[in-house]
Amino acid sequence: MGALLVEWRAKVAVTLTILAYWAVGYFVLNHWDFPDRFDVPLTPLDDAPLIPWTIVVYHSVYVLSALGIWLHQNQTALRVYLGAVLVGYTISYIIFAFYPTYIERPQLPESGSMWLWAVDLTWSVDQPHTCFPSLHMVNCFVPVSAFFKTRLGVPLLLWSIVIAASAITVRQHFFWDLPTGSAIGVIGYWIAATANRRFSSAPQ
Repeated sequence: MGALLVEWRAKVAVTLTILAYWAVGYFVLNHWDFPDRFDVPLTPLDDAPLIPWTIVVYHSVYVLSALGIWLHQNQTALRVYLGAVLVGYTISYIIFAFYPTYIERPQLPESGSMWLWAVDLTWSVDQPHTCFPSLHMVNCFVPVSAFFKTRLGVPLLLWSIVIAASAITVRQHFFWDLPTGSAIGVIGYWIAATANRRFSSAPQ
């Protein structure tokens, strides 16, 4: 617990900044009435059955991404993390605007799982747009990149893969949304880390 509270004020500021940029950018574009939408190429994985209970796994991304902030131990790492998320989100928002997509969702059954209400709530709040790339995967692979060379790297990677699978089984994403979002998360972190190194090594 003590490790989570190191630089807690900076962590609160980073958390609130990311939440604000995510909420405004994502939900504006998610509900924007684009005149045309594009079809993401389908794969056999996109025929996976709807599995309502995996909505819990899908939403665990918020825990993972929060840990990605709160496990850092200094302000430099936090600054890089914030920059990575902002870059990743910005790239995603640009793609959302110029390549708007739509995912076809099935009719929910009236009974069969106690988690159907959670799927229905998620679908009602999160419209079937802004699917490509997956912002869930951006949120996963920024922390995976940040902690990849530590003992947390493998657990975070495996967790992210399970979240990716759940994105398909709750009909939030097509397959190609997932590697694209993952790549953007990695690229965002690389850009932020590279910029930080160059700024730090520049003569004052």
